Amino acid sequence: MVTQSPHNLPEQPNAMLGRDQELKAVREQLLSDDVRLLSLTGPPGVGKTRLAMAVAESVLEAFPQGVWFIDLAPLRDPALVGSEIASTFGLAEIRAETTLTSLAAYLRERHALLFLDNFEGVLPAAAWVGKLLERTSGLKILTTSRERLRLRWERMILVPPLPLPDLDLPPDLPALAGIPSVALFLQRARAVNADFTLSQENAPVIAALCIRLDGLPLAIELAAARAGVLSPAEILANMDDRFRLLGMGALDLPERHQTLKASIDWSYVSLPPAEAQFLRRLSIFSGGFSLTAAKMVTECETLNLDGLESLVALAEKSLISRARGPVGEPRFALLESIRDYLLDRLQASGELDGARRRHAGYYLELAERYYSERNKGNQKARFDRLESEHDNLRAALQWSLDAGECSLGKRIAAAIWNFWWLRGHMWEGMRWLEPFLASSGEYRDKTHLRVLEGAGTLRGWQKDYEPARVFLMEGLQIAQELEDQAATTRILGRLSWIFWVNGKTEEAAWVAERMKVFPLDADPWELAHAFLSLGSLLYEAGLDEAAEKAFTRSLEHFQLAEERSGAIFARSKLALLKHQQGDFREANEEMVGALEAARQLNDLHVAIAYCVDDATQLAALRLDEKNVAQEPNLKRMARILGAVDHWREILSLRRSPLDKSAYLQIAGNLQQRLGEGAYLRAWQEGQSIPVERVIHEAIELLKSTCQPGPRDGRLPEGEGISITLSGRERQVIGLVAEGLSNQEIAEHLFITERTVRFHITSIFNKLGADNRAQAVAIAGRLGML
Repeated sequence: MVTQSPHNLPEQPNAMLGRDQELKAVREQLLSDDVRLLSLTGPPGVGKTRLAMAVAESVLEAFPQGVWFIDLAPLRDPALVGSEIASTFGLAEIRAETTLTSLAAYLRERHALLFLDNFEGVLPAAAWVGKLLERTSGLKILTTSRERLRLRWERMILVPPLPLPDLDLPPDLPALAGIPSVALFLQRARAVNADFTLSQENAPVIAALCIRLDGLPLAIELAAARAGVLSPAEILANMDDRFRLLGMGALDLPERHQTLKASIDWSYVSLPPAEAQFLRRLSIFSGGFSLTAAKMVTECETLNLDGLESLVALAEKSLISRARGPVGEPRFALLESIRDYLLDRLQASGELDGARRRHAGYYLELAERYYSERNKGNQKARFDRLESEHDNLRAALQWSLDAGECSLGKRIAAAIWNFWWLRGHMWEGMRWLEPFLASSGEYRDKTHLRVLEGAGTLRGWQKDYEPARVFLMEGLQIAQELEDQAATTRILGRLSWIFWVNGKTEEAAWVAERMKVFPLDADPWELAHAFLSLGSLLYEAGLDEAAEKAFTRSLEHFQLAEERSGAIFARSKLALLKHQQGDFREANEEMVGALEAARQLNDLHVAIAYCVDDATQLAALRLDEKNVAQEPNLKRMARILGAVDHWREILSLRRSPLDKSAYLQIAGNLQQRLGEGAYLRAWQEGQSIPVERVIHEAIELLKSTCQPGPRDGRLPEGEGISITLSGRERQVIGLVAEGLSNQEIAEHLFITERTVRFHITSIFNKLGADNRAQAVAIAGRLGML
């Protein structure tokens, strides 16, 4: 029979939820032979004490002389720590000056664990604890603290908030109930309302509530305590005043754990005045901040503080945390509960307005620096930086509207609209751009012009064609008034793009005529994009010769500007044009080259989505419909379509009318040839394939479909020539023989007129024909009709 070790651990009223991994990690560390002092650190309300208590209960058998719990929270004098420990062992009569000697003598040979809870309030006593460890051999100490003890003996484990649900996933009730933060809410809600259940209706609300509460166990328990009188939706609706809502917990909890505000307040009031001021100024940031931003916005130099040292000190006190940001840039964040508390403090101090103004000014400077450098170097790195600061940019924009500082917010919006466009935030971009246009009156300057350019581009991509055209035409008029050739170039390029995406091919000649006057010394980046847009519009209109010239000029300017992504787009379009002209080998090589260049982008990009889509069109034109051996290629093509569809959804990319028609034709043919079930399985598989593998599959598909296949129609053997037409090509030449026009053939076969032209060009090249009549005659002689 095993005798339980002595202990004084208080019994816990509820089972601990969601800490299995942390419990295992802490236990392993504590029982390691080389660990004498282990500290659990973390922010207020994260559950350090509850986890440490569970660990202490789990290791009782490892300490024959006992596990002893000492709550240091009531102490205000660090000199009393030794006496408090001594009294736990019944040695209360020891004189203060001899406490260390007497305790060391008592514990020297004992294998015991001291659990010192809430050490942050008596940190100067850490040196005393270190001396106690020096004079004992079997003693181990487990502490909880919002700040480390800074002893050589010390090992630390940061206790994180509870794992949170993902709002992007559909509500699966069993899975949601197993997420620790949700499980804790349900446990505590049922304690006050026995009928409380998780349902399809309240599941999204409970998930959102746990996220708003940062996964902090204390905050979740206090919120769940309201479930006796409020629904989850009502609790969430009151979260804007979370400290009133989370005002009173169980009366048998320590006073500073009965409310969330008291728990945070305990940490805040212990800070030196300058550090407290620095911390509350940090609350002006949304979604995290960089070191540079913190130093500028808090004006830490006026507080006689070093920004980095102050951030490190606050992180060590668990009041801020490291956050994920762009590579190579240290970034920090506040839990929302702590941020809300500090914003109240900031407002009470009279500093809120000044902090908001400095914050908006800093992000205006960041946005305009991005705009001035938008065509230089690594665009992805700059976009990643803006993405990490998106919440702060939103806050600055909203403040400018609320405070009547519209000119400031308008400059930010004018500088970053193409970030919203290229990163798929188009709806949000319009949400910001249009209010600034409405607030501007007749003010016609370069900022207003750029906002019009952005609004027109985003509206056009959302298929709101008429407002897009109006915005861009007004922008073009202002650019001409200001004699701004660069802006004129840009906006004509935007108009081309919008006309293309919305199928307005009749405007192609109008744009082409105006683009003839582009200055030769214009920004190559802007010229490249303008000619790319014009080429796409001309290609859609069927003006292939003019489109080829525009794409060629676009590619030249992209190469001059060292802009790889645009060059990829231009090359893929040129490849389709070369195929149309009958130069199949060069078309294939050009497209493979574009895909190889796309592989170097190392991330999902608009150019990759377009390039792979174009490559699929090219491969589809080359596949022989009756060749059974092509089934692996058909499945490969279906996987590629699934991947591209997934990317387009992520990037908010729509297909032009011509591209959409070609896509529907390819997808329909694949479903017919593979069967609907096999096609759908391959398409779904493609949704989860990494970008690099999809590009590899597209290259292999092109290489395979470019190879000559089995011949369906042949010249007589004596001629020494073997010619094949695919099944679709034989259908087309048969309809040509019947006298149908390209448009009539397209309607008959449910394909696009451009695809018909592709097939006829291919037939002419294979048969060596110069016109339709000649092609029909040769096909008849070969028995292909």
